[in-house]
Amino acid sequence: MVYKNRAFSRFPSRLLLNELVLLASIFALPLVQCITDFSDVQALQVMYTSLNSPSQLTNWKSIGGDPCGESWKGVTCQGSAVVSIDLSGLGLTGTMGYLLSGLLSLKTLDLSDNNIHDTIPYQLPPNLTSL
Repeated sequence: MVYKNRAFSRFPSRLLLNELVLLASIFALPLVQCITDFSDVQALQVMYTSLNSPSQLTNWKSIGGDPCGESWKGVTCQGSAVVSIDLSGLGLTGTMGYLLSGLLSLKTLDLSDNNIHDTIPYQLPPNLTSL
């Protein structure tokens, strides 16, 4: 069957163009996402579970997640590195966890005005300047 309407005969090429634009935008998305350093993600996940997975820490996850790309509450990043954590006055309970030393670029850690117990971990982040 041959169509004589030229507008209809161009329809398949427009559909193909739309599909190509859609595919290009899907593949471009990963290029603009921020991926947090793996050791930072691990350390924050351990901290989250050690603090009893509190609801006050919006966007935090015990498995998966991207602290820099998903704007985890109280977390400040530079590029893919976590450089500051401010969780002061949130009424958190629990401990700080055992992987703080994995936060290699962390400079500031503020957990004041919470109910965190136990001792300060022996191994603190190597570049920490304010606790």
